[in-house]
Formats: sequence, C-alpha cells, structure tokens
Amino acid sequence: MQPIDPAKIQPVLKPEVSLRPFPYPFQAALAIASDIDRCDRSTFVQVHRYLNGTRSGLGLPISDSFFGTGKPHHMAYFLEDGRTPSEDAELIRCCLESGLIDTLHSWGAFDFQPPREEFLRPMAQRLMETLSARGLRVSVWSNHGAPINFQNLYVRTRPEFVGDDPGSDYYTADLLDNLGIKFYWGGELVALPLSSRRTFSTVFMERRHQLETIVKNFIKRLLERSATQRNPRMVLHLCYPTTLRDNHSLLQFTRYNRHPSGVWGHPTRHTLRYALDSTALRKLIARQGYQIVYTHLGMPHDGSLPLFPEEDAKALETLADHYHQGRIWVATTSVLLNYWLAVHHLRWSAVAEGEKVVIRIIAIDDPVTGPRIPSANELAGITFYSPRPHDTIIYLDDRVLPARAQPADTSGQPSVELDCPNAPEIDFLAHFSSP
Repeated sequence: MQPIDPAKIQPVLKPEVSLRPFPYPFQAALAIASDIDRCDRSTFVQVHRYLNGTRSGLGLPISDSFFGTGKPHHMAYFLEDGRTPSEDAELIRCCLESGLIDTLHSWGAFDFQPPREEFLRPMAQRLMETLSARGLRVSVWSNHGAPINFQNLYVRTRPEFVGDDPGSDYYTADLLDNLGIKFYWGGELVALPLSSRRTFSTVFMERRHQLETIVKNFIKRLLERSATQRNPRMVLHLCYPTTLRDNHSLLQFTRYNRHPSGVWGHPTRHTLRYALDSTALRKLIARQGYQIVYTHLGMPHDGSLPLFPEEDAKALETLADHYHQGRIWVATTSVLLNYWLAVHHLRWSAVAEGEKVVIRIIAIDDPVTGPRIPSANELAGITFYSPRPHDTIIYLDDRVLPARAQPADTSGQPSVELDCPNAPEIDFLAHFSSP
C-alpha cells in the first residue's frame, strides 16, 4: 500500500459510511433449518433438487442436517453399532463439502431408549476423528427429540439433557471444538422476526417485551422456578452467547415456527404454508429482521403423499420470488449465522484518503472467542453504505478485498459489497439414488 500524506487523511463520520444490515439489495434474511428426522436418501435428494436446483427447481440456498448414528436409510453417518459407515455416509460427506449439510442433529435419534454410556463417547469420538481426517467441519448443532436424548446440550427446560455436564456419563461437549461447532439450537422457538432493525416501533416493542419479561421472571423467582425462565434476548435476538455447564461457550440461536398448533407445533415440509405464508414474509421484510425457520423436510414419511402439496409449494415459490427479486436474502443456516455474527460484531474504521474512502476491517468482537481477525470467508456479503462506492477500498490487514459498487437502495444510499457466499453445489446428487 502506498503511503499517503497524513494531511490528506480525513475522518469519515457516520452515517456517511455505515454497515448495511444485509447484503445488497436485500431487506431481510431467512434460512430454513431442517432436522433430519425420518428422512431417507430418496426423499433428501428429491427435496433438495426441488428447493436448491437452478434448472428445474427454485434455486434457493437451503441446507440440511444429519445424525451421527442411526438406523439404515435415516441419513446417519454410522449405523447403530456406532462404527460401521452407513450407505448414506458418502452422500453426507459430499453434502458437507458442498455446504448442503451444515448441521449435526445431535449424535443420534435416541427416542425409545437412551444412548448407552459406554457406546456414546466412542461413537462421538470416532465421528469427530473421521470427519477431521477428511478436512470436514460442522459449525451448527441442533438438539434432538425426546427427553431420553441425554446427549443433548443444555436447555433451560430440560435438565435431563446433560451432554455438556462433565460429571455425566453422557458428557461429549469437549469434542465439539474439533468438529467445528460454533452455534447450537437448544430448543428455543418464537413466532416473530428476530434482530430487527431498531426503528422507533421495534425499540418500543423491545422495551415492552423486556418489561413483560422482567415482571414474569420476578414472579417465577418468587415461585422458585427461575431455572426455566426465558431470557429477553431469546425472544429478541437471533443469536446470544451461552456458557455450558463445562464452561464451554457457544452461540445459541432461536428458531422460528408458525403452526396451527402454536409455536410448539411439529413442523414438516407440509406445514411450510404457515411459516412462509405471504403475511409472515411481508412482516419479515417490514421488520427488516432475521428468521431461521424450524422444520423437518424429511417428513411426513409417506410415499403416497406429494412431495410438496400445492399450498406448501406455493409458499416456497413466493419465498423464491422474494429471494430472486432481492427482497429476502435466503441463505443456509451456517451462512446466515456467520453473517449475523459478523455484521453485529464487526469492528472497522473508515477514513477519506484523498478521493478514496478507505475502510479497514479491524476485528470481529466475537462474544465467544473474544476479538479476532476474521477470515475473508466470514466477511462474505458484508456491505457498507458509502458516499463514493466506486472509490471505496476495503482492507483486511494489508490485503485489499474484492468488492463491487452497488447503486442506491430504498434508503437512497449507494453501497459497496463483498461477494455473497456461493450457494451449495447440488449436481453431485444425480449420482445418489435410493439404496
């Protein structure tokens, strides 16, 4: 970088240069987070060819999950013995490489009997070592199922989930770092957009929710039920740092569910008509918020039913239209969570150097790891409003990041954008058929 006369350096004061909340030109963000329950290979392939396909599908970047161990044909890496790779193991590896799978839906589905203590840790260790040896990482964990899934991580309402308790025979949380786990879903659900922009109306709503929560929590403490109280951040923010019982820190996130049975109703690909109906999507755009939609894309497990009934297909087509028209940014679960982390915790500076606007990325003030220099991948999609986007340079350390100028959006401000992450590749799905 050429030195410049300090006299020519002038501070650029906000709001002349500021972070845009979403990649250009989007006004809100959404991911569909699918727990892999009862999903066979054939259904998995059909669903993602329809959702993700750019030639004959909707062209939506939607990811999925897998089990560590499970029955044959249930998208588990190992069979029930915990050591034999399943017939789906190769597909899972390909999906992890492409980003089509980015979530571990716990170590397995133990819904009828709990995992055996002498079985669980060796299996988890084997999965971690197998994936690590292939350079594969998983950044998202989601808890699974019934209360006897003792391997699950901390949940405020489920003291029986003890996978993060070092005093438990089911303790495995110390393996998560080597897997790459940074985010986890414990079980929190809401029916409204999260991390909305702080307009007058959203600040008012936040204050109202906070006051209501304070009153409710005070009453609960009086009733000695504080262990299960809901923190305000769980219903306001997409992500929040959580310290597990072994002092391991992760970013816990809240998912969105809109269902005829209420927020705790069991969602499947045949209930997407409710979560993604036009009213809900318009509200998301108006609030300029985030949603990670909770569902089970492998269910219902009934070959006599259509893959997506007309009403659910129509809801997905509406979402795809919002995405392709630049209104709602649809991303995989891990991409959306990493973007949220970057845009909410990025430290940067901006100065005018002659005719140029120079933006320097300093750090991500990560609430889990502490301040750190981000990788270029973590900054994908980051967008700055700039009065001179064609003359704006973005530095990470001493490296210039490739960026593109964008015209004014609905706010009337032009911007400069780092390229968004690539959508998951799915062409390899053609090589996998039902076993």
